[in-house]
Amino acid sequence: MNTDQIEYFIELSNTENITKAAENLFISQQGLSSAMVRLEKELEIKLFRRTQNGITLTAEGIYFREQALKIADIVSECRNNLHNKNKKKKLKISSSYGVVEAIGGELLCELENYIHDASCDFIEYPGMECEKHVDEGTSEIGFAIGPINSKKFNSIYLFKKDLSFICHKSHPLAKFDSIEVSKLKNEKMICFNNNFKLRQIFNSMCCKSGFKPLIGLEVGELALISKMVENNLGIGFTFTDSCNNLSPAIKTVKSSDPSFVWAVHLIYKKDAELSKSAQKFISFFENKYIVHA
Repeated sequence: MNTDQIEYFIELSNTENITKAAENLFISQQGLSSAMVRLEKELEIKLFRRTQNGITLTAEGIYFREQALKIADIVSECRNNLHNKNKKKKLKISSSYGVVEAIGGELLCELENYIHDASCDFIEYPGMECEKHVDEGTSEIGFAIGPINSKKFNSIYLFKKDLSFICHKSHPLAKFDSIEVSKLKNEKMICFNNNFKLRQIFNSMCCKSGFKPLIGLEVGELALISKMVENNLGIGFTFTDSCNNLSPAIKTVKSSDPSFVWAVHLIYKKDAELSKSAQKFISFFENKYIVHA
């Protein structure tokens, strides 16, 4: 006797019709009939009465059905438990755009081996949305761009990248190697939209200098900013370490404001009950970025 025979028997006892049961089981009528004949031989009893009107269970068949249903439940429970035991849990991490790439594949592979009992599911968002998902609990952990709201989140500073302004080489600001943000008053800016933390940082810098930035174009990618600047459509900004890869038509102008940086933090909600996988995740990055700092 095997589990297939148990399954076939239960289905046939439900339908009391060879044709319908075979269709439901996706096997031939002959295959189903043969399996039931073998089962009856093994048990040395008759399970079915076969008549012109169909099939009905014998008294022995009714008893065997009760036991077969119990066996089927046990088999199903075992399969589910074994599947769940072997299935890795998913740790959801919200990440601001670009952070996963900046961390690098080698370190992420090391992370997976360190956690080992869970797989990391990274989902990238604009910076403000990243924080929202951690705050609402749809992600346990986030890679967010500073400054971080310390009332809502615990945070661990990981690393930073300097930012520089970029303009067309024919623009009057191209003669400077470094400028204060006040020089950008009344200049047409090409920026990320308000869902991005870099936009918030830039707005704050302008506000401290006493003006509201003039936003000419809002985009969602750094590459698009540099493309617009190359066509002399305004002034933008990008990572300082990537400026060497820009078009010769673009001039890099550094910012004199030290706060104009892309600072990456690992965040998790205050007072949150973190899973063991999330705790391991945090421990991994503490060891990599704090102990070795």
